[in-house]
Amino acid sequence: MRNSDADASARSLADAFGDDPVMGWAGKFDDNRDRLVPLWRLVINFRIGKSDPLLFTTEDNEANAVWDAPGDTDIATIDLFKGLPSMLRSFRTGVPRLLRMLHAMDKAHPKEPHYYLLAIGVSHTHQGKGLGSAVIQPMLDRCDQEGLPAYLENTKPKNEAFYARHGFERRGTLDLPAGCPSVMPMWRTPR
Repeated sequence: MRNSDADASARSLADAFGDDPVMGWAGKFDDNRDRLVPLWRLVINFRIGKSDPLLFTTEDNEANAVWDAPGDTDIATIDLFKGLPSMLRSFRTGVPRLLRMLHAMDKAHPKEPHYYLLAIGVSHTHQGKGLGSAVIQPMLDRCDQEGLPAYLENTKPKNEAFYARHGFERRGTLDLPAGCPSVMPMWRTPR
């Protein structure tokens, strides 16, 4: 992925997640999607240097999927410190809420080997055109070929049907900080 693609993908993900209930709870965005661009640029930058970055995007970056490989979901403390300025630009005083939520999600994260769909997003003007399926399917095919499951945390109840169409099923519950909107863990067994 080139830097221009990373920037376009970060803007697209910010647009897609601008109305996310959990992100909004943590960052109090009032639908100011631009505030999320530094966060998504950080997420993409963490992966660009990897030998297999697991970043999938459409030609014009309208849809993006960000995955982590089995055993690669931990963020090093040094990376968190490097990312703090981006988190502060995006979440401002909500950084403590964000960190509490991430800690709760990390505690519930499955221990068995799996691919982790950290994020999938389609910019608002391009939703409903099959682009989400286009960026998720290559990794689901890989999961099936390798015989490995996939995991995600769904933060928008309306997206449950999309994930179910791709083979994901609800799995347990998350013990989230007080006031945090619900997050639905979902698991996909390889086919």
